Amino acid sequence: MQLLTWNVDAMADGCQDRIVTILTYAQHKLFKCPNGEQPEPCCILLQEVRQDALPAILDHKWVRDHFVVCPTKAEHWPGGVGYGNVTLVARTIPVVGAWIMEYGYSAMKRHALIVDVRLSSHALSEGAAGGEERELMLRIANVHLESLTQGASFRPWQLRDAVDSLTGGAVDGGIVAGDMNAITAQDWGLPAWAGLADAWRGPEDGRGNTWGYQPPTKEFLPGRLDKILYLPNGEIEVDTPGRVGVGAKTAGGQWASDHFGLLATVRCALR
Repeated sequence: MQLLTWNVDAMADGCQDRIVTILTYAQHKLFKCPNGEQPEPCCILLQEVRQDALPAILDHKWVRDHFVVCPTKAEHWPGGVGYGNVTLVARTIPVVGAWIMEYGYSAMKRHALIVDVRLSSHALSEGAAGGEERELMLRIANVHLESLTQGASFRPWQLRDAVDSLTGGAVDGGIVAGDMNAITAQDWGLPAWAGLADAWRGPEDGRGNTWGYQPPTKEFLPGRLDKILYLPNGEIEVDTPGRVGVGAKTAGGQWASDHFGLLATVRCALR
């Protein structure tokens, strides 16, 4: 399964044009469906989707034809801010359930959007000529943690709550992905503190940065604010994510988002 996470920027103008640009970019450049074809199994996690941008997602023909969208109404988001998280799951992946976990300690009404999907893989049986199908229940938490320096004391507990949601029931593997707002030195160690592995395996030399360039940041240094994290329990493997959307603009020349997206492959671990 391909996993794409992208903060689409709720603060800039032109949210409908920008979300259409991002979805069309994903359709054509990332998932190679220029004529509206069915994509390979994939999941798209969006953060900061404005209430007035949600209809543009639901009206996008490629999305209508090939994806389950959650949620479909802005009323499902915590009230008061006018934006939230949206997850799109290709119809080739069975969706088992979905819900929103609202953070009680969030001045910015942040939340985690959680979706359970079922993956399967064809694994060779030891000593056998044939193989067997292996199924795995994967829980994906689409998160947008508290922003700015004043949110630093909230972020650890918001991430820990997301991790706690990954356990229980028939869940085999878990992913937490989205905008972690990792802008302080304290934030860099949060994934390990929360019991998660970071899919980024490169050096912290700027090559993994996802924010601070579109436009150039003034208040904060560019950083790796967006991450794909997972439970290191041996059930899934996540490739090192690559940045996408670098330089992406609308037809009118506006940045599609102030964030880059991240794209990674997720697979059942071989047994």
